Amino acid sequence: MKKHVLAAAVVAALCGAGVAQASNVEIYGIIDNYVEAYNNGSNTTGRLSSGGAAGSRLGFRGSEDLGNGLSAVFNLEMGLLTDQGKSTPDNATGSSYLFQRVSSVGLKGGFGSVNFGRQYTPTFTALVSMDPTGLALGSALGTFCPPVDRAVNGGQGADGLTRSDNSILYTSPNMGGVIVSGMVGLGERDGSNTDGNYYGASVRYVAGDLNAIVAASAHKASNHKGVANLPYSGNDYQASLSVSYDLKWIKPVAQLAFKKGDDISRQGTNYHSENVFVGALSFSAPVPGGNLIGSVAYAKNDTTDDADAFSAGIRYDYVLSKRTFIYAGAMGVW
Repeated sequence: MKKHVLAAAVVAALCGAGVAQASNVEIYGIIDNYVEAYNNGSNTTGRLSSGGAAGSRLGFRGSEDLGNGLSAVFNLEMGLLTDQGKSTPDNATGSSYLFQRVSSVGLKGGFGSVNFGRQYTPTFTALVSMDPTGLALGSALGTFCPPVDRAVNGGQGADGLTRSDNSILYTSPNMGGVIVSGMVGLGERDGSNTDGNYYGASVRYVAGDLNAIVAASAHKASNHKGVANLPYSGNDYQASLSVSYDLKWIKPVAQLAFKKGDDISRQGTNYHSENVFVGALSFSAPVPGGNLIGSVAYAKNDTTDDADAFSAGIRYDYVLSKRTFIYAGAMGVW
């Protein structure tokens, strides 16, 4: 397998939130720019990019007290490419998203919360919330999570499972350390009541310094290709388990993730199903000036020939203030 190496010397300014008290609306955001050198085994490219430690964004969220412990809530969040002043995804892709990251409204009370709109899926949240970097620079697991067929986070384009359009998300209150989430995402494809549908759930357990979460989903994918390279609807299944324990001087994390696709791709005379398994170990530790993060991961990939891979990453965050830090890191895939 080709060797891919990513090294970065990075500067980021994370902007804090401003709250408009009278209307209970919060404006928040992150600005993250970094300089990177990328080597694909034959060429090295240097560039200024956006979103190394965290995706740059601008968001609006708020709530209204309805009485009796019930509140109406909303969240609108757009992604930004701050090195170019563009929104994400780039309009060149033909996307008409305005609030591409999150667009939801709902109710919150003693029963938990229920939200409607474009939202993060329980399966993605289970992975990103436990990874020390949030699947960003320095995350070996993040290397195997892009929304492509050969990763554990869904398939191409609309079949990516980071977020789900037209979704209904329920999150329970904390019940003795247990928090349950469930989502139904409606594909709303012409001519089908099931194409693009997402069904997922997670169960998190928190007890002191222990944090564990298990998640699973089924997705009626729409952009799969069969052996004749013709599109048809197949099913993607995901499952993951993440566990961390904060020892104060170091916080280790173990994560397992699996995706099974029931369609078949052809590589020469061989046929493969889209089965991807990833195991990852990572840590975060307080060090002088900030925080050190390291990770390793291995992917067993049956989608294509010679596709198994090993990834490693490291990152150091130097804290300048409560909301601003400088970071540097490196990643590699073999």
